[in-house]
Amino acid sequence: MAMAAMNPAGFAPRWEIDKHINISVIFAGVCQVVAIVYFIASLNIRVSNLEQIVVSIAPAQERITKLEVKLENVGEGVSRIENHISKLVNPPPLPIIAVPPVSKRKK
Repeated sequence: MAMAAMNPAGFAPRWEIDKHINISVIFAGVCQVVAIVYFIASLNIRVSNLEQIVVSIAPAQERITKLEVKLENVGEGVSRIENHISKLVNPPPLPIIAVPPVSKRKK
């Protein structure tokens, strides 16, 4: 490895920024800025489309909520009907009562 040239005071020279910039660096920077602007614009379009969809779906969401409540009520009614049917089909057994024997009649 070569040693850096020393200045007269005995210190290594300072780093300096070169005033020449390669055209490929400028082109790459411009391409990145264009890509970022395009990406942000496409996100903006997607967000606006989604906002329109949400606004158009809002009434349907209210109807769906009402239908869910009605279905819960129907489910409760069906379970009550099933209970009544099961009671009619399978009535509880009657209690057995002891009946005294009947005496034979005399003719």
